[in-house]
Amino acid sequence: MQFSFNHNTYTIPTSLAQITLGQRIDFDAWYNKNMAAQEKKIVAMQEGTEKETEQFMYQMELLCNSFSFFSGIDIAEIKEHIDLTQLCNLFLPCFRALFETQENISLQSTYLWKDEIWELASPHVDYKSTMTFNEFLTAK
Repeated sequence: MQFSFNHNTYTIPTSLAQITLGQRIDFDAWYNKNMAAQEKKIVAMQEGTEKETEQFMYQMELLCNSFSFFSGIDIAEIKEHIDLTQLCNLFLPCFRALFETQENISLQSTYLWKDEIWELASPHVDYKSTMTFNEFLTAK
């Protein structure tokens, strides 16, 4: 999706299919470095209004930083010049799946590519696996 901000055009992915593996790896590294500890702290808090407030602040911080990460707009610009309601309306529908846990994401094993059906082999190898030695070495 393209949008204009400060006379510049930016593009954000609108689905997980538009996020490269490199972007996903970089985002996960950024998240583990900057946000994971805060999430663990909130989970450990006792239930109540203080926890709810911290959860809301965490979600808004995650929203702004994620938007900054994928759009390339500086986080200070986002916090100062973009309306939070508009950001929620634009960004949240696009990235709901990004924040799902890995267990909730179901990967398909077959793909249509260049008019051929390709099947991804299971990462588990045992004596029944149909994988050549060269495929095993390549995967390793």
